[in-house]
Amino acid sequence: NPAWDLKEVTCGPGDVVFIPCGWWHCVLNLDDDTLAVTQNYCSETHLHSVRRFLWEKRHDISGAAMKDSLPELFDEALARHRPELIA
Repeated sequence: NPAWDLKEVTCGPGDVVFIPCGWWHCVLNLDDDTLAVTQNYCSETHLHSVRRFLWEKRHDISGAAMKDSLPELFDEALARHRPELIA
């Protein structure tokens, strides 16, 4: 569907790809010996919507073994390290 404006990239050794907030994506490893390191980033701009998602849609959280307690853990870490951001 052309309206989806899909992007396709091929990464080589040492390459990094930034996936913007909210973008659905799929990764296909072309080689058998592949190591992927991922990191989720939450900017101050998106903090409110991320916290709301964690609290209201925890059943949609994927890739986290402790997804049932992730909202509490996230808020506890935020309160410890950036308390000015919790209101």
